[in-house]
Amino acid sequence: MAHVLWNMDADAWAVCGILSLPHLLYAWLWTRPQDLRNVAERPVATFANLAYALKGVQFATVIYWWMQTRENVFEWKDTNLMQVILAAALLAIGQALNVGIYRAIGKPGVYYGCRLGESVSWHDGFPFNVVRHPQYVGAVLTVWGMVSLVFRTAHPGLLGMATFWTTLYTITALVEDYL
Repeated sequence: MAHVLWNMDADAWAVCGILSLPHLLYAWLWTRPQDLRNVAERPVATFANLAYALKGVQFATVIYWWMQTRENVFEWKDTNLMQVILAAALLAIGQALNVGIYRAIGKPGVYYGCRLGESVSWHDGFPFNVVRHPQYVGAVLTVWGMVSLVFRTAHPGLLGMATFWTTLYTITALVEDYL
């Protein structure tokens, strides 16, 4: 993993800085939820809006980086059937987990309602009966689904960014488990 990360250029590391922003927000609000409760009338809605905005910034940053990197030219002719099948499977499973968590616990459950003063009922069915952190596993599978589709023609920094992003989700899950 270190080899992949250390081969990234400055632009890829800058993207990683942007990718970190939502995870810093998650860690802050998980460990200090009173900070948001003290200033927001509707803390869950405020957190959700902040998270949506930061996800938009992440998406725009990755797309901008992708378009600025000459090596990143995607053409279907550069993919093989196994890549497409792998990408489709990872994307489908990842998004099923993400949709499943919203259906299971709703916005208050996803956006730390249990920490921000809202009642969140316990749920142990799908997707929690599949993996411990379905939203984060779903996001990671989605990231790797996209990477698997384009990796043969992508800038080497893409693998490092995807690895870094995976690490961020892992750290976020650990924060929620142990802090």
